[in-house]
Amino acid sequence: MSEQLPTTLPVCRSEDASEAPFAYAQVILTKQAYIQLKWDANYWHAEWQRRRIREQEALQRVAELQAQLRAEREQAQARIAELEGQIRDLRQQVFGQSSEKQKGSSEAGSRSRSTRNRGQQRGQRGHGRGRPEPHLPVLEQEVDLAEEAKRCPCCGLAYEPLASVETSDVIEVSVRAYVRRVRRQRYRRTCQCPSLPAVISAPRNFSISPGSPSFYEVMSSV
Repeated sequence: MSEQLPTTLPVCRSEDASEAPFAYAQVILTKQAYIQLKWDANYWHAEWQRRRIREQEALQRVAELQAQLRAEREQAQARIAELEGQIRDLRQQVFGQSSEKQKGSSEAGSRSRSTRNRGQQRGQRGHGRGRPEPHLPVLEQEVDLAEEAKRCPCCGLAYEPLASVETSDVIEVSVRAYVRRVRRQRYRRTCQCPSLPAVISAPRNFSISPGSPSFYEVMSSV
């Protein structure tokens, strides 16, 4: 037979009328039930403490992650500001010079328009691409490729010379004016190497100004 707790316990009554009617009611429990209740109370109290510790750890981890995110966001914003500054500098370097050139050209054009009419001026020679003067004497000059350039650099097979040549006229002024006609030998490829041109010619040994086929050379001695 299970042991029971005493049924009579000293009761200290109070005169407070707000207490519940069963505040002083006595309950009779077996010792086994009393032990089970105590064990349950201790277990759930310990479980509550463990959950509370885990909650505090989770809250601390969330706070650390939030601080890390704020730091990364500040670094990203600083990096974006730095890159935007570099872009502005590059735009200023690229487009600023172009704007200054356009501004200078516009000012020079406005000044020239104010002093003369537009278009070709009367009595002035044009700037078109013309042929050399027909009355000038012609000095023939033969230009050929070097021996190693006459062979394919891939297979070593020689180029075959063509009957036609590339002709370029250069107006030169020394003591007298003449036309030096440069005849550069042309060669046709005899191999099947696809990386090379089918026809090659000797290189030019003179420079030509942009937009004109003529180059004026003035020779003087002191």
